[in-house]
Amino acid sequence: MAVISYASSGRSWPLPAADFNTGRAGPGQYEVPYGISTISAYALAATRYMHQYGLTSEQLAQIAVQMRAYAANNPEAMYRDPLTVNDVLSSPMISTSLHKLDCCVVSDSGGAIVVTSKDRAKDTRRSGPVVLGFGEAVGPDADEPDGGFHHHPPPSTPAVALSRPRASDLTTSASRRSTTLSPSRWR
Repeated sequence: MAVISYASSGRSWPLPAADFNTGRAGPGQYEVPYGISTISAYALAATRYMHQYGLTSEQLAQIAVQMRAYAANNPEAMYRDPLTVNDVLSSPMISTSLHKLDCCVVSDSGGAIVVTSKDRAKDTRRSGPVVLGFGEAVGPDADEPDGGFHHHPPPSTPAVALSRPRASDLTTSASRRSTTLSPSRWR
């Protein structure tokens, strides 16, 4: 049995962090002096994606509108008022192509899941999904030790391009019973 958890205290963290800790060491030492920031890095990726796939600002704004609709159902959400595409497009441009309301709210969050074997799961009150494979990636060059944003050409390539084959490899192996699933196979 394993508990997989995540927590973030981005909003309540007591130490000041300019631009939410865009690093001033490692890759950041070359990016930060010239104005790259967390938001501008995502804006570069969004602009490239829009160019490459023909996404419009209105379509991009739909993401913020939908996320706000989900937030309306959460009494703990920071912002619950409805949002329209026009609201997003009328908000100030932060970094081309991202308006203020396109950007995520910095908040505190957390979550956890419990993963166990099929045999052990038989003793639980509720059934859950069976995990046949798992793949993880942060970006196109996620296996590189220097995984800064600058190291992801092109920025519009989704990380799923790496994670999907990794999960498929595990699924195939598990269904054939030819290999034992181990952390070394996840890479």
